[in-house]
Amino acid sequence: MASNMTKSTKIMICVISAVLVACVAITGIVSLSKRSSTADKTTTTLQPDMTGEPLVTDISSNNTNVDLSQLIIGKWTDSANMSGYEFAQDGSVIVTYVNLTVPVVNMPINGSTKGTYTLNGNDLTVKFSIYSKTISRNFTASVEDNTLTLVNKEDGGVATYGKADAQGESNSASSSEAASLQNGITGAWENSDATIKYVFDDNAKVTVVYKNAADSSVENGKISGTYTGIYMVDRDNITIQFNYKSKKVTQKYTFLISGTTMSFTDSHDETTIYVRSTSVQTDASALIGSWRDSTGMSGYEFKQNGIANITYVNFVVPVINMPIDGTVAGSYTVKDNQVTISSSIYSRTIKNTYTFAVEGNTLTLTDVEDGKVSTYMKK
Repeated sequence: MASNMTKSTKIMICVISAVLVACVAITGIVSLSKRSSTADKTTTTLQPDMTGEPLVTDISSNNTNVDLSQLIIGKWTDSANMSGYEFAQDGSVIVTYVNLTVPVVNMPINGSTKGTYTLNGNDLTVKFSIYSKTISRNFTASVEDNTLTLVNKEDGGVATYGKADAQGESNSASSSEAASLQNGITGAWENSDATIKYVFDDNAKVTVVYKNAADSSVENGKISGTYTGIYMVDRDNITIQFNYKSKKVTQKYTFLISGTTMSFTDSHDETTIYVRSTSVQTDASALIGSWRDSTGMSGYEFKQNGIANITYVNFVVPVINMPIDGTVAGSYTVKDNQVTISSSIYSRTIKNTYTFAVEGNTLTLTDVEDGKVSTYMKK
């Protein structure tokens, strides 16, 4: 009996030993697996730098938090180094176009003009005015490696521009000079025999006044009348465009301003000298008074407090097509060199905006919508 128990005990001890060996083996495998896992994790852990702080690596190729407000500042030109933009810190921009067709008037323009821009994130809006038409362009902008990419939000068109380099800096200076020249040309200029007068404003608009002036491009070689158009300045070059009897007239000159004198030199090297006219006024005070057309019947009376009396002769009120004769009370506001005149007739509000210029006893109003020019004499 004792012998049997001894054998049974031995068998049990062997079984227990085998189980223990298996447990130890399993534990070793699990431990090895954990160490291996830990080792793998260690290889992906960022090592500390010399300060003991973990290194942080930005693996994102596109940083959506880039501040374009500083990156966009400067001059950007297309691959031909001809058209582009020059953005300034103050929100102004010089826009340079080559053969841009101005909407509505369908007239091509070459040169630089001043405008404004706003930037909200990567949403860029550029605005400038040509021929009383405000042109607004909306883009999605991005800057990378000295390349400005503009995606037009309206048609999806993509345009790229390079940042001006050392050579481009001189071009940037030229654009600034062009803006300075455009500022300098603003005002009225008249030739020596008073047959030609140009009145330039700071919105790229020009009024050309001819008084029996010689012009080989028109019938009879003489031209008279007042015409409104647009102008563009590119360095020391100026392009002037206006319509004469349904014909587009384009004039190109090299110009130089010295004090109150300006010279226009054409492609045949013929030079005409113009003198700045100080008699043209474009401030609100110049409007005060009573003005009548050539018949002495219709016109305006502007008062100091923004009140205007408008006198009509057989004026047909729009939409209702009813004529009116007489004087009605209205109001006017002035902003820069534009006056907006409002009145109410037959419960209908009539509002018109004009570019105005007063020279001596003559008031010239140019309708900003259709370019129609009307003149009135001070009463």
